[in-house]
Amino acid sequence: MTRAERAAVHLLALALALLIGGAAASALTAVERTGTAPLLALSLPSAAGLASTLLTCGLLSGLLGGGLLIALDDCPAWRLSPAQIGAMRLWWAAALASPAAWLLDLPFASALTVWVGIAALILTALVPSALRRGLAVWRAGMALAGIGLLLPALLAAILPGDVFTALIGGVIADGLRVSIGIPVAAVALMFWLMHRFSTVTPVWAARGTRTCGGLIALAGAWLTLPGLAAFGAPNWMRTLIGVGGFIPPLAWAVVAAHTYAALVRSGMTTARTTHWTALAALLFLLGGLTGGLRALPEFAAWTAPALSNTLMMWGAAAVMIGALNQTSAAFGGRAARGGALAPFWLVTGGVLIAVWALSMAYAAQTALALGAGVGLAGSAGLIAPLRSLALVGWMAAVFGVSWFGVGFWRRPPAALIEAEQE
Repeated sequence: MTRAERAAVHLLALALALLIGGAAASALTAVERTGTAPLLALSLPSAAGLASTLLTCGLLSGLLGGGLLIALDDCPAWRLSPAQIGAMRLWWAAALASPAAWLLDLPFASALTVWVGIAALILTALVPSALRRGLAVWRAGMALAGIGLLLPALLAAILPGDVFTALIGGVIADGLRVSIGIPVAAVALMFWLMHRFSTVTPVWAARGTRTCGGLIALAGAWLTLPGLAAFGAPNWMRTLIGVGGFIPPLAWAVVAAHTYAALVRSGMTTARTTHWTALAALLFLLGGLTGGLRALPEFAAWTAPALSNTLMMWGAAAVMIGALNQTSAAFGGRAARGGALAPFWLVTGGVLIAVWALSMAYAAQTALALGAGVGLAGSAGLIAPLRSLALVGWMAAVFGVSWFGVGFWRRPPAALIEAEQE
């Protein structure tokens, strides 16, 4: 195992650790909303910000490691340069310092997001160019995600005190990061995985990466438009957004169709990469569907605003876990090959249960407000069982990801152990 390969595996392992922390912080956020453990909720006042930061840093770490794997597939003889090693260390420092600042509730925690964005852009730019079209799609997605992290700080520096611009910039930044950047980079890694676990040709994978990457970028841009329209838009623009509500689910349906074509051609592999890839396609498809519903005026009030983002983030997390599983199996990791399916089913069931419960709770709140005139405070007790069910789902996801992580760290790839002992 070369140093570049070890760096890719280490980035994926870091991503897994951050993902476990992000899932746990999401569970704490659910605890805070249910009000079942106020002392626990008060002990971590920034649980929502911590969860978002951990998930973002974890997904970017996993996608950076995946980009290294894509580059190594075309350039096996590539060796890390001093600049690339320095960029790797800068990313590790940023990915660990930013969540730590949120955990300690430091006043400059938000400012460290700029550090994370800069480190991601530098490391993305230093990944060597390769012949695969997937690397260009991956690079575009990572660049958009990095710009999304930097945009709020840039707007605050250019237009200080402009609240309206800051709000619009926040919507655009979230769209660039969650709806466009991370999904596009994850799709590039998905097609790299399809070529590894199935008999599809490199030409098919390259063509699918290019086609699906463009569709997902268009769908992500459309998912961002309803948030911008909320700040004031003419009626014709709102109508156009509603008419184009079919674009996100259709784009992700194309990705799901490509995934199915690769799954039916999968070989006799004992790795669970196929399971995680199928889960990613399902979560992305559901995220596109809920995002499309948000664009329709008839369904906008009944669909939770953050539901699509949550599904997109967990879809990218499933891709990252699949990449770690495939890489571990390729380098002799016994835990990832032929292991129990319990972690997969815990994550799958936990995320789906939590998302369903949150969507039902939001719809119930809307129904109570429109039909009975019950405000948010009055409906909190009525939807408490649904929020408790969401908490159970998040705890199951935390346990599943932790189970997978313990299995990986107890029995890491044999080639990685041998290389580090030399």
